[in-house]
Amino acid sequence: MEQIPLKKDLTVLENLKEFRYAQIDSKTGALITAGFPYVGKIFSMSANAQSNLLGVYSAKELLSYPFAWNVKDDSETYQIADATEMATFFMTALGFKKAQQDSGTALKTAVRDAVDIAGVDAIIDNR
Repeated sequence: MEQIPLKKDLTVLENLKEFRYAQIDSKTGALITAGFPYVGKIFSMSANAQSNLLGVYSAKELLSYPFAWNVKDDSETYQIADATEMATFFMTALGFKKAQQDSGTALKTAVRDAVDIAGVDAIIDNR
């Protein structure tokens, strides 16, 4: 997770909230780009991988199968059997990304609802 630079006085509630939103966004992004699990393997969720996945999903009925997809570390290739499995693969990736975003949203809501610095400090991102 990248470090968020301190540029504002974090003893001011709104500044602290902005800082925590940035921390949550950074962690959410790191969780997404760590990759998604499918059939016991981890597949990339980089921006490029997401774009590629959307493209092949859109053309799933036109592809030749089995369709090879590399795991995140490129140590092996997984063979997607058919258009139905391609849809399952895509929906697994989409569900994974949505779950990470939702977990971040829940934390940001808690930060937004905090009424003082102690309340913000009590919110722990243990994802």
